[in-house]
Amino acid sequence: MELISSHCFGIGKIIHKRTRDTDNFFQYNAPYLSINLSNTINIHPFISLNRFNFFSIFYKQHGFRNKKKSLYDFAKNVAEKHNIVFNSIQFICIPSIVGYSFNPISFYLYLDSKNKVKSIIYEVKNTFGDQVHYLTLNKFKDKEFKKNMYVSPFIEMDCIYKISSKNKRKNHFFCNINQFNIKKEQIFYASIDLNLKEITFYNFILFLILNIFGSVKTITLIHYQAIKLFLKKSKLPFVIHHTKGTPEIMQKNPSYKNVLLEIYDYFEDKLKLIRKKGIKHDHIILDPGIGFGKNMKHNITLINNVSIFHSLGLPVMLGISRKRFIKDISGNNDSKEKIGGTVSSSIFSMLQGVQILRIHDVNEVNQ
Repeated sequence: MELISSHCFGIGKIIHKRTRDTDNFFQYNAPYLSINLSNTINIHPFISLNRFNFFSIFYKQHGFRNKKKSLYDFAKNVAEKHNIVFNSIQFICIPSIVGYSFNPISFYLYLDSKNKVKSIIYEVKNTFGDQVHYLTLNKFKDKEFKKNMYVSPFIEMDCIYKISSKNKRKNHFFCNINQFNIKKEQIFYASIDLNLKEITFYNFILFLILNIFGSVKTITLIHYQAIKLFLKKSKLPFVIHHTKGTPEIMQKNPSYKNVLLEIYDYFEDKLKLIRKKGIKHDHIILDPGIGFGKNMKHNITLINNVSIFHSLGLPVMLGISRKRFIKDISGNNDSKEKIGGTVSSSIFSMLQGVQILRIHDVNEVNQ
């Protein structure tokens, strides 16, 4: 396997697939740098090692994780311990973009004088910032490693990785990871497919413009997938809550053509999305959001007709305790805790079949 040994950039196509318990597949693109650690002078004005720039690679995030020790020092230290003879070291990673970064996996590739790959260090991180290294000497197909760190909370520690790396040409790099449990059943697959271009002043500026939010997109997608997996696997109930606008603006003249139908349609759309994502919806609770982006008329209309949401086949929850609409109706008879209005509206809601009430004064309502 021969690899280009100059400074390069590229877009990596990343695939994640889980094959046990819960089927889950997603793919995304992420910006990568491939830097020759043996010669890091004048890479590009917008790329820096160990200092802030548009694109940065910080020593404290890789290798020794010491801002005073370079990545080259780390790779050289590993080479000396394992008798790796090399001519140069190529480092491939997702860079920090304007200071923000997340690197699920990075690669140190030891090249000989003909740019042939002799050894690879796989540097793996999780979302908590933990880091572990796996080293392969000369074997780049189905190299086995015992799992040494929790990467996902959904997969146990007692597992084996089989990692393969290859390329079709010297400006291409491909790596895939297969994970197996103690029964030798495959439970996870991931891959990165990366095409590299040598850095020039102008082509990298275009790359920067197109990928300025690359790291943010990567970490957002990974957390979104983690939440989705949790909802697929978990038996804990969760709530679909309706609101209109952000808390800062939601009560500034909220308007609906038909508050009942609009919220009903909102729930239907969310349930279709949940089914499409493969999330079981037998633990979902619907909350129309009394007081969240609604005026008094909207709130009264919802409470009077809340039974319409039962046709969606899911439990309904209302948060009506001490809400402002009680004060608006009570006028001069209002009290600080609004217990009378809370109790009466709670009873009215239960008579319409509302299964769950979100309440401050539990004893008073139970009485």
